[in-house]
Amino acid sequence: MIKIAVTGPESTGKSSICNIYGEKHNALVVPEFARTWLESRPGYRYTFEDVEWMAQEQFRLQSEAMQSESNLLLFDTDLLVFRVWMDVVFGKCPKWIEAESEHNTYDFTFLMDIDLAWEVDPLREHPHLREELFFRYLNVLENSQRPFGIVSGDVAERYQNSLTLLKNQQLV
Repeated sequence: MIKIAVTGPESTGKSSICNIYGEKHNALVVPEFARTWLESRPGYRYTFEDVEWMAQEQFRLQSEAMQSESNLLLFDTDLLVFRVWMDVVFGKCPKWIEAESEHNTYDFTFLMDIDLAWEVDPLREHPHLREELFFRYLNVLENSQRPFGIVSGDVAERYQNSLTLLKNQQLV
């Protein structure tokens, strides 16, 4: 099983790249739990405790998916997303999320670049912080044991660029 985390700021094509791999490679895609939960509660203003609980649920879904028989597994978010989210919104993050976001559970991580146009979405909050957020992700990944690559370009180029990264790592 090849396990790939897809991470990065809002509106950078994380779900799009996961969907492409799901379709073209029959990959099992673990969806973004927070999005699903928050979409079911329009207008709800989440709390620190809500986000930590969502992180626990994301981690649970991830752990369950790793027990599957799939050859290729993509995570449409990871705990690094929760780490950055909590740091930006609340100015703090639980230690367990910090530790898990640096832990290498994956064979590779796609860090999605901010070169796509921002798409308005009621759940997206920080269009003006994209560059700062990108560098937060990059900093954690550079200082962790996680192999990663930056995926940029339009949607088609992102797919091709991501495949090249995986080939360079001899994962496909």
